[in-house]
Amino acid sequence: MPFGICSALEVFQKLNTKVFGDIPGVEIYFDDIVIAGTDIDDHDRIMNIMLDRAKKYNIKFNHNKIQYKVKQIIHVGMIISKNGVKADPTQIQAIVNIKPPSNLKEMQKKLGMTNYLARFIPQYSTITAPLRELLKKKIESTWGKEQEDALIT
Repeated sequence: MPFGICSALEVFQKLNTKVFGDIPGVEIYFDDIVIAGTDIDDHDRIMNIMLDRAKKYNIKFNHNKIQYKVKQIIHVGMIISKNGVKADPTQIQAIVNIKPPSNLKEMQKKLGMTNYLARFIPQYSTITAPLRELLKKKIESTWGKEQEDALIT
């Protein structure tokens, strides 16, 4: 597919899901494929199935992007390992270091950046409620202590 086509990611997602989506231990995120096995033998079994399918459908992988038999990967701001999934500390630090929002557009951007962390933060929705309240179009927006506390939390 030529570079620059705006629907390219959706096309890759659809193709990868069609070809590899039914293989247990395979997770597909657009044009990224993650293979996870319970042990080395399971991983190798899944890998062989993947390679057989790729050969059958004439799919080639970029060898420079392959991480083979690694103990953990960093993917979409998450660290994935045998211990589970956790937020990448460098992503958290990047969010913390962003200057406080000075307008509603910046607030929306900050909330969008932190949204992926919601699964790791108990009561995320409750904590961010005062900030999201400011984004409603039909209310008078005022920045107060409640919003400041939510931003710091």
